[in-house]
Amino acid sequence: MSTTIAHVVPALPPPAEGVGGYAIQLGACLQGSAESCYVVASQSGRRQGAATWRRSASHLLESLEAGASSRLLLHYANYGYATRGCPFWLVRALRHWKRSAGRRRLVTVFHEVRASGRPWQSSFWLGWLQLRLARQIAHLSDATVTTLDRYAEFLRDAGPSPDVMPVFSSVGETPTPEPLSSREPRVVVFGGVGARRRAFSSTIRQLAVACRDLEAAEVIDVGAGHFRPPLDIEGVPVRVLGELPDQEVCAILRGSRFGFLAYPLEFLPKSTIFAAYCANGTLPICAATKSPPSSARLAPHAIPEQQRETHQRIADDAHRWYQGHSLAVQRARFLRHLDIS
Repeated sequence: MSTTIAHVVPALPPPAEGVGGYAIQLGACLQGSAESCYVVASQSGRRQGAATWRRSASHLLESLEAGASSRLLLHYANYGYATRGCPFWLVRALRHWKRSAGRRRLVTVFHEVRASGRPWQSSFWLGWLQLRLARQIAHLSDATVTTLDRYAEFLRDAGPSPDVMPVFSSVGETPTPEPLSSREPRVVVFGGVGARRRAFSSTIRQLAVACRDLEAAEVIDVGAGHFRPPLDIEGVPVRVLGELPDQEVCAILRGSRFGFLAYPLEFLPKSTIFAAYCANGTLPICAATKSPPSSARLAPHAIPEQQRETHQRIADDAHRWYQGHSLAVQRARFLRHLDIS
């Protein structure tokens, strides 16, 4: 009889949702060794095989008990479970679930731990409380996974030693990518509406520089959401494709030379956009100037030099880095954490 894993998530797509999309891809990857069911935080995103609950411990426990699974995989992004990022109710529910029956196993993936902000923002005052709740969840967990080394530092000594695994691509992988020279000379801007809006607004100058220096023939906008990018970037036409199935996005990436995103470099390991570019051998171009810490476990690059050899080397390095946490690698490690043979 196959083991069932209950994935607890803030929301599920559609529309596009980073943590929910990650959970669905992971559940599909574990298929064959375990079945996955999903318990989501709101009515939006309801899909077949998913229960829903209002944000209270009792409703979550009802959904979990109905599923009768002894293994729970919590996808933790604190603001997804509470407006101010302090989900007290979730901690209460997990504590009760663990104590109510024997041999129950909780594995938590920390997509977020705490936020920071300016004095006029609530995150400035609540960051310490967010961290405290995250550490309580880590203490309740039988195994923990984090996407960043800095998150692992936050959780040090709170529970099991975190397994640091950057996120995988949610749109597919290309094991042996074609060289950049055989691809279309275009720049892909992919992701959710917020990420694409940043690329075409606050970082549009960097995008223009990339198009000029890389001699791009066009820019392709790929993703869901109501957003109208400019018709061109300094004469380089912008083609809007909108939301596409994962396999079509993957095909576009493996046939394109460049992928552009606006994202803090120190957080790149948790970016599904960056993961998609790396997984398909597309040269990632990040519009950011702040250098990542030395412990970031990768060497992301800003707009690269013009030499084709340099471009190919960077794309190869990014693809090679991704192989250390590809779906196949993560499948084996998650099965071990969940104690599924």
